[in-house]
Amino acid sequence: MTIDKELTTSSLNCLGVATEEGKQVLLVGLKEGFRDKPQYARSLKREFSQCHDFCHPHLIKYLRFEETSPYGPCIVMEWEDARTLADFMRESHTEEEKKAVIVQVAEAVGYLHSNGFVHGALSADTVFVTKKGNQVKLLNFRPRYSDSLRMPHEVTAYLAPEAKDGTVALDARADIFSLGVMVKEINLGPDYEGVVAGCCSYGRYQRYESTDAFLSALEHRRYSRPSSSSQSEEGRNNRTKLIIGAVIALLIVALIVFFNSNSKTETEAKQASTEQTDSAKSTAPESEQAAPAAPDDSDASPQSAAPTPNAGTPTSAGNDFLTTLVPQMQKDIDRIYAPYAGRDLTPAEKAQLSRRRSRYYRGLRRTLKGKTPDEMAAFDKAFADYVKQKNAQ
Repeated sequence: MTIDKELTTSSLNCLGVATEEGKQVLLVGLKEGFRDKPQYARSLKREFSQCHDFCHPHLIKYLRFEETSPYGPCIVMEWEDARTLADFMRESHTEEEKKAVIVQVAEAVGYLHSNGFVHGALSADTVFVTKKGNQVKLLNFRPRYSDSLRMPHEVTAYLAPEAKDGTVALDARADIFSLGVMVKEINLGPDYEGVVAGCCSYGRYQRYESTDAFLSALEHRRYSRPSSSSQSEEGRNNRTKLIIGAVIALLIVALIVFFNSNSKTETEAKQASTEQTDSAKSTAPESEQAAPAAPDDSDASPQSAAPTPNAGTPTSAGNDFLTTLVPQMQKDIDRIYAPYAGRDLTPAEKAQLSRRRSRYYRGLRRTLKGKTPDEMAAFDKAFADYVKQKNAQ
């Protein structure tokens, strides 16, 4: 396959237009210095698996994932002769033409949102406008950057604050922010300043919550901030979510205590008389006090935890508590890793991830303080195995 032309990109991805069986296709691959790094190839393949089923007239459709002679592993997409939105902005167009382009971008983004997907990287370089008919073709692909290739200002200017710092999982309002920047940069005029304000608030709860709300505001050239009643309702919803999360956490702790108590019942019954039952609940039996102490967790980490010989597994007798603990633990670890997924981390980000992971690990060990050494070893193994699995992704 011969590359007809290459499209300029500041990321570690390369974009090339090629001809195949008389039709043009777009190849999205990796620049030469990154093709031998397996993490970037995995990221490219993950993008394909997430997006290849999407079909919308204003999205560039994914065709297949294959090895190509010029670029190595590539996503092959449909292509029609087009220029970037950045180039379109430098041309002379009427307000109606500019507005039509913004509407088409919003419709494509709305389709992604309706399918549970957030673009997260909208910019004037990921939106293409065909040279024939000025039809939008959105590149539904998140370009990757590394320590040696920093994201330029022309791209970061379109990103919502939460997309830049990675503090929370992105939702539709991250793309709404980017749409607002496009409205501003395409220069629709002062009549649309309210629309830009409704998109580009620093607080995401002050932005339009959907592309439908954005399109309605764009049509009427106005923005109404949420009323105090709607903000109060939103606050109540957030408090409800926090309460539910706290209740779930308490239930998990209660289950751990319940299983721990059951394992000690027989020993306590032999060591305590009927008259001592009440005090035995708050005082450990002497035989238990003389038992070997659980490993010190002050410096514990997933990497330093070493299972003892013949340690139990999550399915071994006596480790039933892991059946309840491990699924929730894995969900919590997934949330810790979520802001860093699919990116080549800087040393500072790696250190931050390690600190968050270690804090969570030490907290779990404190919760399980009453477990036996074998039970703690089984927990350590389950934790370390899942962290190893996350690090390999």
